[in-house]
Amino acid sequence: MAKNKAFTLAEILVALGILAIGMSMVASVFMAAMQFNMRSRNSVLGRIICENAMVVAADDVRRSPAIGSMMRRMLLRKAPVVEGDEV
Repeated sequence: MAKNKAFTLAEILVALGILAIGMSMVASVFMAAMQFNMRSRNSVLGRIICENAMVVAADDVRRSPAIGSMMRRMLLRKAPVVEGDEV
C-alpha cells in the first residue's frame, strides 16, 4: 500500500492557528509604532510652531519703536530700562 503524502486537517488547522497568533503580534507592534510616530510628529510640529511664533514675536518687538529701543538699550547696556521711560 502506498503512503499518502498529504497534510491532515489537524496539521493545517494548527499551522493556521500559529499563523494567526503571529499575525496578531505583528499587528499590535505595527499599531504601537503608528501611535509613537503620531506622537513624535505632533511633538516636532509643536516645536516648529512655537519657534516660528517666537521669531514673529521677536520681530514685532524689534519693529516696535518704543519696545525696540528699550530692548536695544537693554542689550547694549547703555542705559537702565525704567518703567515709564520714554524714547
